Parts: sequence; C-alpha cells; structure tokens
Amino acid sequence: MKRPISIVLLIVALLLVCAGIAAVVFFTFGQPEFAFVQYVEIASAEESESYASEGVSKLQVQNDAGDVSVVSGEGDEIVVQATKTAWRRTQDEAEKALEKVKYQVTKKGDALVVVYKLEKNRFTQDRPDSIDFVITVPSEMKVSVDSSFGSINLTGTQGDANLNSEFGDISVDTIDGALNVTTQSGIVTATSVNAGNNDVFLESGFGSLVLEKVIAGKLQVESNSGVIELNDVRASSEMTLATQFGDVSFENGSARTLTVTTDSGKVSLISLRVSGTLNVIDKFGNISLEQVSAESYDLDTDSGAIEANGVSNAVKAHSGFGSITIQDGQNAILDLSTNSGTVFYEGTLGSGPHKLHSDFGEIKLSVPSDIALNVDLKTDFGNIKSAIPVNITITENLEANHLVGNLNGGGDQLTVSTNSGNIIIEVLKE
Repeated sequence: MKRPISIVLLIVALLLVCAGIAAVVFFTFGQPEFAFVQYVEIASAEESESYASEGVSKLQVQNDAGDVSVVSGEGDEIVVQATKTAWRRTQDEAEKALEKVKYQVTKKGDALVVVYKLEKNRFTQDRPDSIDFVITVPSEMKVSVDSSFGSINLTGTQGDANLNSEFGDISVDTIDGALNVTTQSGIVTATSVNAGNNDVFLESGFGSLVLEKVIAGKLQVESNSGVIELNDVRASSEMTLATQFGDVSFENGSARTLTVTTDSGKVSLISLRVSGTLNVIDKFGNISLEQVSAESYDLDTDSGAIEANGVSNAVKAHSGFGSITIQDGQNAILDLSTNSGTVFYEGTLGSGPHKLHSDFGEIKLSVPSDIALNVDLKTDFGNIKSAIPVNITITENLEANHLVGNLNGGGDQLTVSTNSGNIIIEVLKE
C-alpha cells in the first residue's frame, strides 16, 4: 500500500509546482493573449522612408516577426519600405493594435540600423504582429540581418553579408563578397555568388541547402536534417559538405580538398576536379562517383554500396555491408575492402602495392593483358581463375586456393583475399 500512496503524493506535488509556475508567469507578465485565441481579422498599412547613404557602409536589420528583403538599387539613397500587419478577433481590435506596431531606424557609426521588436508580454505564437521590410541599398553595401520569424532575401549587393533567421527560409541571388548564412529551420538557397577568395558558410538546422554558380575561397555547408545540392560550385581552398540526415549531391565543380559526410543518406558526385584529397564518410547510404578526379580518394560507408567511374591515383574504399565497383580506372593505386559484398575493378593500375579484400564476396579484376604484377591470391572458400597466366613462384606451405607468383614476369604487388568467394582476373577489353 505504501507505493500507491507515494505515487499519489508525487502527482500532487507536481501539480502544485506547475500551479506555482503559472502563478509566477501570470503576475509577472500580466494576463497574456495565448496562441489558442483565434484571430480572424487583419489590419495592415504601408510606410516608406528614404535615408541618405553618405557615411553609411553597412545595413543592419533586426526583425522579430516578418520577412526581410534587401535589394541593390541604382541611386545613393537607402529606401526602407515597411508593410505592418496586425491580427485580432475583431477589425476594430486589429486597427487599434496596428497603431502600436512600430519600428526604429537609427544611424550608429557607419551603419544604418532598422529594428522591429515584439512586445515581451505578448504570446501570440501563431500570428504575431509583423512587419515585412523591403530595403533598397546602394550596390556596394555590407548587409547584416537577424530575423526571428520570417524569410530573408538578399539580391544584387557587392558587400559582405551576414544573414541569420531562427525560423525562416533564406535566399541569396547575384551577390559579391563573403557570405555567412544560418537558419535554425528553413531552406537556404544561394545562386550566382562570387565571394572571390573570401569564405562562404551556409547552415540550416532543419532544412535543405541548394547552391548554384558559387565561387568561394573556403566553402562550408552544413545541415542537421536536410539534403545538400550543389551545381557549378568552386572553392579555391577546402570545401566541406555535412548533413546528419540527408542526401548530398554535387555536380560540376572544383575544390582544393573536398570532405563529404552524412549519417544517413546517399552521396552522389559528378564531374568534379579536386586537386588534393577527396574524403567521403557515409554511415548509412550509397556512395557514387562519376568522372571525379582527385589526387587521392578515401571513401567509407558503414552500410551501402560504393560505385566509381573514371577515378585515378590512390583509391581507398571501404564498405561495412555493400559491394565496391570501380570502372574505367586510370592508373589507380587500390586499397579496396568490404565486410560483406563483391569487389570489382576495371581499368589500368598505377604503382602499387594494391590490396583487395572481402570477408564474404567475390573479387574480380579486369586489367590489361600485358600488365606485370607480383600476385598473392587467396580464398578460403572459392576458386581462383585468371585469364592471364600466373607464374607460380612459391609452392611450399601454401594452403589450397592460394597462389603466389607473378603475371608477365612480375612488377608491383597485388594482394587479393576473400574468406568466401571466387577470385577472377579477366583481360580488359580495348
């Protein structure tokens, strides 16, 4: 009987604590207008004001509720257009509330500052009073925008930009200069951005990131949960693409180094040039490369297939559970392994050593008929077949299905092993 009584006492204590918190909120902030109150009537008004840009090199905007659009203009003035909106239960209440919706424009140093803040004691979560800004600036203007609830759009400027939204999409189009973009929940789109050798950083907590025609020094793109899509993107320094839950696709571009990571999603890379290392880490998903050149490749997936077409130089690929297929390899140096799956390589080989391994799966190579290699071929459960004669050089103390010798007189080392599966060497078709 003691346990039920204890549970009841705990429930009563919890209720008392909740009641105490509610009382503190009530007497501290007054009676709030909660979000469940249905506001059906709307009142709105538009305002416009011009400001001299002399001595102003930066625009700063803070908007608690509403969209912000910044566009470049041909003149020297800064024009602030504001659309104010209020919702209430009646039209009369909405009109009265609209009179209290105000923003401030001040000059601080070399910055023009535009600020709209919500009243702290209002809890209108679904329809807060808002202001949508459209601000026209001279083209060579630095821009900084902080938005709590609303989208941000930046077009045509030629200065550094820093854009942050807690809940809203962010789009950037046709700008020059360094770029820093973050949103907690929203889609990020960047098109025709020329940062030169300056950095570009884009982040979305919950949303996709789409980049097209972007030039940067260092480029970093991150999402906790969203896809990453790049097309015609180039970084003269390092490029990092990371998402915890989402696919990554990158077509047409270049970087000095490229690092791609995703905890759960596919990685697709097409027509890229990486002058240094390419590193792809995918915990749960397939990795696909098509005509991607790099100084070296390091491809790793815990669960998924790896497919590459047109790679060269040092190629390291590992899959926990999945096959590895490489076609049209050009003078590649191989380090391929999978815990469970087939391994297939087609192409020419560079200076070794080369190593291919599968715990459970067949291994097949298609190489030129005149290739010269020292070989160590071993399968625990399977057969070894070679269209190129193997000159056996070691026979003592070798287990069954284990050949040590050379092809065409020997050369670089090739080691192939599988616990369960066939090993097949074929002649590459010309």
